Amino acid sequence: LLTPRKIKKGTFPACVDQVNRSTGRSECAANIGLCNNSAYQTIMRTQCPRTCGFCTSG
Repeated sequence: LLTPRKIKKGTFPACVDQVNRSTGRSECAANIGLCNNSAYQTIMRTQCPRTCGFCTSG
């Protein structure tokens, strides 16, 4: 599984997909079909916000 970056209190993560430490690549594009699957949506919001379109601005 992908490992999210640690976030300092009071800061917000950039809208980027996480990278698999083993491969050095994101697996988000390959798993885009899980973005709207209710069983995976929480992890996809954390791991693949950009690919899934979960980013917000402002």
